[in-house]
Amino acid sequence: MKRDAHRHAAASIPRYVVPGPTTQEDATVPDGSTSTTAGHRAFGVDEVTVRYGDHAALDGVSCTLQPGVNVLLGRNGAGKSTLCRVLASAEQPTRGLLLTSEGPVTDLRSHRSRVGWLPQTPPVAAHMRAGDYLHYAAWLKGLARRERQGAVADALERTGLGPRRHSRIGTLSGGMVRRLGIAQAIVHRPQLLVLDEPTVGLDPEQRIQFYATLRGALDDDTVTLLSTTCWRTWASWHNGCSCWTPAGCAS
Repeated sequence: MKRDAHRHAAASIPRYVVPGPTTQEDATVPDGSTSTTAGHRAFGVDEVTVRYGDHAALDGVSCTLQPGVNVLLGRNGAGKSTLCRVLASAEQPTRGLLLTSEGPVTDLRSHRSRVGWLPQTPPVAAHMRAGDYLHYAAWLKGLARRERQGAVADALERTGLGPRRHSRIGTLSGGMVRRLGIAQAIVHRPQLLVLDEPTVGLDPEQRIQFYATLRGALDDDTVTLLSTTCWRTWASWHNGCSCWTPAGCAS
């Protein structure tokens, strides 16, 4: 009964698909619906449970993300960060499946190469220069040496950090560090971009600048974006997106 209830709840979650090319292609996605645009990849989870001892951070969560903007709403402690880590394959679930349009994910290294991941606290080193940090991020994502220079330059340009390429991260403002976080998440042109509370710690003006930077950086309509927040006000920035809390997250 519980499994059926979760499936029913997941099926009712609203989804938003960014308009794309008119060519259609039927592709099975995790919940049994179809993708609407050729070349787009859907991501999701099926009956995912994550337990820490006796505590279930996620309990039988099933959901599908479609190309476009998806906002995950929920109070602190609801399991939003845990779901993000599972989708980014930064954490393996206790039970359940991580899925794409092609089926269950079995090669985590390959999946990570398709994902851009920005946790609440960007993993930056204050002594590194911004450009060097992005080169390192590109290397971690498997980009060949000949590809890294162009990828780093492109990520810096799309986030407005070109002039700060040689600046040490410790000298950057909080807003710039967040923009650098976007840059490292998109340097390898991911198909899925996961942002966990991306504006935490920023003042209202810095949040506006952050989202303006994000809009400019996402110039590819085939990218699937998941952003978490506990503030409906900020969720409204994502015009036309889906806002939801999947069954199985703490309420």
